[in-house]
Amino acid sequence: MDISDITPLFRALRTLLNPGAQFIATLMHPAFNHPDSVRGVEQFDLPNGETVKRTYIKAHEYLGACPVKGIGIPGQAHAHWYFPRSLHDIFNIAFGAGFVVDGFEEAAWNREEGEEKNLTPSWKDMTKLPPVVAIRFRVL
Repeated sequence: MDISDITPLFRALRTLLNPGAQFIATLMHPAFNHPDSVRGVEQFDLPNGETVKRTYIKAHEYLGACPVKGIGIPGQAHAHWYFPRSLHDIFNIAFGAGFVVDGFEEAAWNREEGEEKNLTPSWKDMTKLPPVVAIRFRVL
């Protein structure tokens, strides 16, 4: 998501890789790591008196999002551009360059036993939302 146009990348990979070769890409899940998405925690009481805390992600404009500046690493001196794109945008560019997708995984993280929760929402609190995708592309 740091590259403004990934078409040249896939075209170059197509010329560099032999037929049948694989290119594996891992990236932050574009549906849940959009620059405009917000992580939060809500707390509510169940009818039985139990209090439940639930961590969530609020996202909008996943499709057709515009480039935006952001900080990638805490303490980074200057913001840099992000170029959000949907999974179908990524797949269609790869397909157009002569790749197929023959593997896809969405991975979620879990808190280690005994690991304390942070005060701010963490991916480890959202075990049913995948922050990362791994895509295996194969050259036709």
